[in-house]
Amino acid sequence: MQDETNNSAAAPHGALEYRKGCPACEHSDPVLERELQAFAQLLFDIYLWDREKERQRDCPPEIDNIP
Repeated sequence: MQDETNNSAAAPHGALEYRKGCPACEHSDPVLERELQAFAQLLFDIYLWDREKERQRDCPPEIDNIP
């Protein structure tokens, strides 16, 4: 019965576990899905912004302005 509700045998120690009936595990909550999607997009935008700042910092401005 325990393996039916909680697939802990397949999950390594410290890993996320599947819970039957959990909206996050079963992707059954559309509001939660939208919130998670918005959060993932925000994290991705921050990552891209950070990479762009790194690129601008590493690249001297005169590289494209050769006379």
